[in-house]
Amino acid sequence: MNRGVFWQYNEFIQAGADFVDEKRVAAYDEMMGKIRNQKERAKEMMELLSLNKNDTVIDFGCGTGALTIEVARKCMKMVGVDISTAMLEIAAKKAKEENLFNIDFHNAGFLTYEHKGESVDKVMTSAAFHHLPDFWKVIALQRMHDMLKDGGLLLLSDVVFSFDPKEYVNEINAFLDFIKVKAGEALYNDGILHIKEEFSTFDWLMDEMLKSTGFDIVKKVTRSETNIDYVCKKRKKSV
Repeated sequence: MNRGVFWQYNEFIQAGADFVDEKRVAAYDEMMGKIRNQKERAKEMMELLSLNKNDTVIDFGCGTGALTIEVARKCMKMVGVDISTAMLEIAAKKAKEENLFNIDFHNAGFLTYEHKGESVDKVMTSAAFHHLPDFWKVIALQRMHDMLKDGGLLLLSDVVFSFDPKEYVNEINAFLDFIKVKAGEALYNDGILHIKEEFSTFDWLMDEMLKSTGFDIVKKVTRSETNIDYVCKKRKKSV
């Protein structure tokens, strides 16, 4: 699968907030820092992935590299993938400033990144998977599955809904209010765009997508009714 397939979903046309604009990208780290401590979050993710120094890891939707760089300090090789060239430029600059030379950055996405070389030990993605509609989520999961070694781990952290669909109005309002209190008006407006234009889904759908594409769910951490961490293992082929 590549960018030449004319009917493929174009992941380079961003749904929701525009992270191609350089001014928005420059402010991204500051905004996200109001929601979470990036270093602490990276530590949590590394623990969930049982990361070790010999691992090769792909980070889909690496953005400005805040999590990617922290993980790269603790593994052998890191691959950062993102559709925003503006974000990748910042990520590459950070890596150079930190004297980290084990990261390869690629301007691509879940559907267009073409992995070269051996299968990898771990794949991670944080706050990016919701950019794909459900059909294309399944295709993306299958592609990530194929990039992993047998028994390799996927950490999928995203806005995934676990509330009762009947309560969607109250739950979405609470989600947006939380963002506004924590991070202010700009990220609140991005949150509105997320709900209106992006593709977050329910956990019972995500569970089945993962299982159907060859993953076993090792751990499911429901951080809130709108955010879940999935730790999944690539199912070994039966002989």
